[in-house]
Amino acid sequence: MKLNLIAVAIAGLAANSAFALDINTTAPQVTIRVAGASAQDGDFKTITKSFCDTVKNDNTEYTTTVKNAQGNATGFGEFCTFASSGLPASIAGKKVLVIKNGDGSLFGVQPVLLNTSSVNGQNVEFLNVAAGVCTAAGACNTGYPFSTISPDAGVADVEPAMFDPTLPTSTATLTTTALQGFGIAVSAPLYAALQAAKMTVDGTTTGVPSLNRSQVTALFSGSGGYFQASDWSVLVGASGAGKKIVLSRREDTSGTEKAFEAYFLDAPCSTGPQLGAQTMVHATDSISGSYEVSEFASTGNLVASLNTTDWALGFATLQKKPGGTDTWKFIALNGVSPLDGTHPTGPSSADYQRYNTINGTYDWSFETVAIVDNAGPQATKDFMAQLNTKLQDPSKSNIVGLAMIPGSGPNGTYESDTNNPKRVALTSRVGNSCQAPIAF
Repeated sequence: MKLNLIAVAIAGLAANSAFALDINTTAPQVTIRVAGASAQDGDFKTITKSFCDTVKNDNTEYTTTVKNAQGNATGFGEFCTFASSGLPASIAGKKVLVIKNGDGSLFGVQPVLLNTSSVNGQNVEFLNVAAGVCTAAGACNTGYPFSTISPDAGVADVEPAMFDPTLPTSTATLTTTALQGFGIAVSAPLYAALQAAKMTVDGTTTGVPSLNRSQVTALFSGSGGYFQASDWSVLVGASGAGKKIVLSRREDTSGTEKAFEAYFLDAPCSTGPQLGAQTMVHATDSISGSYEVSEFASTGNLVASLNTTDWALGFATLQKKPGGTDTWKFIALNGVSPLDGTHPTGPSSADYQRYNTINGTYDWSFETVAIVDNAGPQATKDFMAQLNTKLQDPSKSNIVGLAMIPGSGPNGTYESDTNNPKRVALTSRVGNSCQAPIAF
């Protein structure tokens, strides 16, 4: 009897695999393209798949190992028959192909608001999920598997005004979706040097290293006290003598970059140096042998560089967690770690990586936003509305480094119990990154 049940189960798995949609033989009835930040890609995939018909079970995920013009291979596609009930008519029961671009927040902002397929001279490239390009198993590696297309929707780490306050937003619908934390990340040698200098949360040589906000500003500001300094001795003393300062930042199209500039440089919140805004250092400010600035197209590439670079400091979303072979680590800001060392579930838990952001003790956080062209296809508008609803539901969304905004979801109430957090934050900037967090 058991053998028969096993045989039936295997046959069922084989049937599901056999009936998966193949772009080479089945054309989508609806195609939806969303561009921008990659921070929520994990839940974006999970939620998109939850719209698939569970009986047909015919989803195929399309990915690539080929890097696009921005140096990323983060694009993906999900292709399945959506459920015939519980969804709007524009997508219900349809064979829907959803393609996501992950080249950075500005790619999900400017092209949607200006109805263009380029960003500062760079094309908006989507994975070309098409016959002859992708295999039935979902690998899209034939030739250059990307196509340049203007998106009808985007996602970003910060609101459009942080990139350009003159961008028109009246023709789009903007929805805040989550609270995202950010952290200062350092290489292992710098981590150890900060500990040795007792620049830690508890003043010992074994505590979590900590820098204050003004020290980080001094490193990255074009007018900061450590700008183009000769070595790390300006920060850690004698042990840093002769050690080249290496600073890792994101490109200007990145929402993570804009979150850094807003928090540490007050830009663009205070316009002009007279009001306090400071300029960010660029690779062109580097001085051979002493002061090096690198700009990265993705957070993944940035933190990877910290593994192989001596005495380096950068920044990333708290969505990133050091893997088993990584040596880089997050440090504290103003004596507060972005990681909750007392959380009962420990470092393996997503809550450990975000709870100090949730309870407001760690305040380097900003609100992600979804942007939808009001003149775009109805199917895209309906899909994004469904997606945003689930992203704002703490019972459905569980992304490392991100939390729900108070009042934004079905259970939008702060929960202080660290044993069973509801993933809803205590504070919000109410959609304005230039505003201090407000407790709810």
